Amino acid sequence: MRLLEELKAGARYLERFAIKTGGKVLFVRAEDVDSIEAEGNYVRLNLGNASHLLRDTINSIESKIDPRTFVRIHRSTIVNMNRVKELQTWARGQYRVVLHNGACHTLSRGYRDRFEDFIKVS
Repeated sequence: MRLLEELKAGARYLERFAIKTGGKVLFVRAEDVDSIEAEGNYVRLNLGNASHLLRDTINSIESKIDPRTFVRIHRSTIVNMNRVKELQTWARGQYRVVLHNGACHTLSRGYRDRFEDFIKVS
């Protein structure tokens, strides 16, 4: 019965990350995250000038966050589309995604279709 209620309510996505650091737990709202980068069995959440490590894989995180806000642009990078400032042409069919905070990430050819589909829907 509960599963039916959840399906009727629509998909629920991760609204905040709980990050264990120095004997405490820090809560970070998903909407405040600029980008997420893979680092082995960890992901780095980038927020402005700060970053936090979270023990999880990028594939797992991707399945938990809102696909209407976050899009994977590289096998190791997910960006918050609300933080994207511009797209620059780069070498060999790749692009650079520039965020409002000045950070640059590579949009690889393998993820370009997904990125373009996101832009068309938005």
